[in-house]
Formats: sequence, C-alpha cells, structure tokens
Amino acid sequence: MEIYVERLTPNHIIYRCPDCKSRYKKNGDPYKTAKAVYHAHGNDTGGSENRVVSRSHHAVEGCKNTFTETKLIVNDNTLKLGFNPY
Repeated sequence: MEIYVERLTPNHIIYRCPDCKSRYKKNGDPYKTAKAVYHAHGNDTGGSENRVVSRSHHAVEGCKNTFTETKLIVNDNTLKLGFNPY
C-alpha cells in the first residue's frame, strides 16, 4: 500500500493510517466520531529529501491494517519540520 507522508522531522516519518481509528465498538466497528490515527516510523536518513521509503506495519492494538509492507511517499506536499533551510 502506498501512503503519502504528512509530516517529516529529522527523527520521524509521520502518516495517517487509512485503516486505523481512535475508538472501536465491542463488535470491532469504528465509532462514527472516531478520529484517524497517525503512525510514526524512524527517519532513517535524517534528511528532508523527497523519496519513497518501505516500512513494515507496526502491530498497533485496534488497527485494522491488513497489509504487511507500506510504501511511504515523501514529496513536496509533505510538511517538513525541524530542518535547516540552508
């Protein structure tokens, strides 16, 4: 699955998981008011360059994620925080 990264820092790649919600009912369905959940992976290069990074999904309780590998896309629309602009 390909997911666009929303935020990038020197230490983390942060993205909204399309399969996770903040709250679930006892039957496993998400509440209508549940919010999206963000996941963070380490920024292995520490850089802010545009790239595609492959990561395995973390086992997060309640996540309905069924894919095993995620391609995280860092592009010009990614908010890059904490990098030296020079």
